[in-house]
Amino acid sequence: MTHDYERTRQKLERTEAQLLKAIEMRRKLEAQLKALREQEEIDRLCSRGEMLEMYLREPELLTNAEIDSLLETAFGTDAVQAHLAELLSAKHGQNAMMAEADDPEADEGAGSIIG
Repeated sequence: MTHDYERTRQKLERTEAQLLKAIEMRRKLEAQLKALREQEEIDRLCSRGEMLEMYLREPELLTNAEIDSLLETAFGTDAVQAHLAELLSAKHGQNAMMAEADDPEADEGAGSIIG
C-alpha cells in the first residue's frame, strides 16, 4: 500500500511540474501574441501615415489639429462618404462570401443548377 501511495504522490508531483511549465508557456505565448498584434497595428498606422503624407504638401509644417481639420473637411464631402460606403460594402460582401465558403453546412441546402 505504501508503495502505491508513494508512486501516486510522485506522479502527482511530476504532473504538477508539467502543469506549471504549461502555464508558463501559455503566459509567454500570450505575451508574444500581444506583441505581434501591437506590431501589426504599428505597421498599419505607419503605412497609412506614409500614404497620407504622400498627398500633403509640406506635411512637417502642419500641426496635428490642422491635419485633423483637413481630414474632417475631406471626409465630410458626399463624394468621399459615398466612395467609402462602396468600399466597405464590397469588403463586407467579400467577408460574407468567405464565411459562407468556410461553412460546410451552407452547401448542404444548395441544389445543383445543372439538371
